[in-house]
This record gives sequence, C-alpha cells and structure tokens, in this order.
Amino acid sequence: MYKVFVHNKVIIFSEVKSNEGKNAFVIKEKKALRLRDELLFLRSIVSKNVPFVISSRDARKAMDAFFADFLKVEAAGGMVRRKNKYLFMKRHGVWDLPKGKVDPGERGKEAARREIEEECGIRCSSEMKKIGDSYHVYDCYGENTLKRTKWYACTYPGDKKLKVQKEEGISKAKWVSKEAALHLKKKSYPSLEAIIDCYFESLD
Repeated sequence: MYKVFVHNKVIIFSEVKSNEGKNAFVIKEKKALRLRDELLFLRSIVSKNVPFVISSRDARKAMDAFFADFLKVEAAGGMVRRKNKYLFMKRHGVWDLPKGKVDPGERGKEAARREIEEECGIRCSSEMKKIGDSYHVYDCYGENTLKRTKWYACTYPGDKKLKVQKEEGISKAKWVSKEAALHLKKKSYPSLEAIIDCYFESLD
C-alpha cells in the first residue's frame, strides 16, 4: 500500500480489499487513469472527507502509472534523537522534521545527514536506519510534481546549540520529549504522521 498526499488529503494505492471499507471512496485503477486528466480530478479528490482508494493488482505500478506525467523529485530527511529527546523544527509556521532535496549523485542517507546539518546546525552520527518513505504532490512553478522523501532515524551525541537555517523559512528548532513529539505531529503535515508513528513503534 502507498499513500500520496495532495493538499493534505490522501490517495491510497492498495492491493488489499480489507483496506477498502465503508469509510473510503474506492475506484478501480483503469477508471482512475481514464479520469485522471478530466475536470481537475485531483481537486475533486481533495474535496472529499474520506480516504480516496485506487484499487489494483499492483499498488506500486498503479501509483507509477497515475503519476507518470508528473515531475519527480527525490528528497531525504531524518528523525534525530539525542538521549531521550527528539528534534523538531518550525518551518513556515508548521512543525516539521529536517529534510531537503537529494543532490545529483548523492545517496539518501548522505542527503538526510547533510540537510540536518544545514537546517539545524548539528552533525548526526553516520549510523542511520531507514524508517520509510512519504509521498506528496505539489505545484512547482506551474508543473505538477510528485516528491518522494526517504526518512532515516539517527542520533546526535553532542551538545552543540541548534542553529536554524532562516533562509529556508525555519524560525525555531528544539529538542522535545516523546510525549511532546506525539503532540507536535498533530500540528505537522499528515504525510509525516505515519513516519513519526513508525519511528516510535520501532523503539518499543
């Protein structure tokens, strides 16, 4: 199953019928592909108050086909732990995790580590464990764009003061407890909630 967020509403590409309950709007892959380019289809999706499920035999292939004509952007970010605290930052007024685009020839882990340093001023350890991927759609200078962000878990062993990258719209960064992190995720982007939940589940 893959989740793609469009203006904070979700499109689910699923192979499992049990995920397609009464609380979802379900459409078959072939019909979704036919309707994709008609009458601002993506806007009709985000106007719904229930998950939008595209059902197919191969969820990944269905997602690739649906977004075949979109510009693709690769990004990477990290969930950083220091002792029993976790790094959160506020970007454009929304609580977020450090992340950014992957440079040409750069690996996801390298990009995540670099972005953490650039955006928050600290260099996390080289040991990084994959948490998962998030996907979201946005408009990039008039072109429909699908961004995949690879998320990694890492630790910071030092005590250097956080220094935010203000030119990236970051106004503050701080270390918070697990309880505070779970509270802040509700003030973050929906695409991040599953990543944060998955991270903490891996610690239990």
